[in-house]
Amino acid sequence: SVGNGDLVVTVEDASGHKTTTVYPVTTLPTLLRPGEIEYNVAAGRKSSNYQLKKPFRDGESGTFWMGSVGYGFDSTTLNAASILHGKYQAGGVSVTQALGGFGAVSAGMNLSQAKYDNGDNKRGHSVSAKYAKSFSDSSDLQLLAYRYQSKGYVEFADFYSTDRYTRYNTKSRYEMRLSQRLGNSNLNLAGWQEDYWWMKGKATGGDVSLSTTILDGVSVFLNGSYSKRPYLDKPDYSTSLS
Repeated sequence: SVGNGDLVVTVEDASGHKTTTVYPVTTLPTLLRPGEIEYNVAAGRKSSNYQLKKPFRDGESGTFWMGSVGYGFDSTTLNAASILHGKYQAGGVSVTQALGGFGAVSAGMNLSQAKYDNGDNKRGHSVSAKYAKSFSDSSDLQLLAYRYQSKGYVEFADFYSTDRYTRYNTKSRYEMRLSQRLGNSNLNLAGWQEDYWWMKGKATGGDVSLSTTILDGVSVFLNGSYSKRPYLDKPDYSTSLS
């Protein structure tokens, strides 16, 4: 996600005349204020099914531990995170830089190591970059994101020690998001494309959402999405109104 606000600068000359200039400022969620420290620690077990009665029946045995810490400098934020499990370990670092009127940018790198039931040990890495820019308060927000993953890299959420879903491992992903405020309405557009290491073809998708207020305070939300993946026979469409 992307956030934005205004930096208001007022200059008063010798005659007392004031000139006010508004500069739109864009931030990313990982950007912290100078001197601010943010940390998280969690522990749990991984579930791989959707049954509420026995959610961990097919999950990875053992407890996982995860933690992250971030520290904000003048216009830069450094973040580090790790996950520890008996069959999976990963760690990563990222840096987020505020560019003032030019937006904000972040870059990160992660390493993972996974042990599978067949005896294989796979190691890999991923690199990512994001750029966000706000053009005005009424506001055009743009988020451009790119991520590359090596063959051996796997996210903990996608890790199964049986190695049954390795063929779906993502190689790269591009993503773009646009947001525009129109009076009391908000319009959001998104599109993405990704490809895979062990499968030909590309997956593409997108969504559009509109939220507005009508009839003196009644909120309406309309959403539509589309995706097409090489391992599915037909594209997937969905719409919702609330």
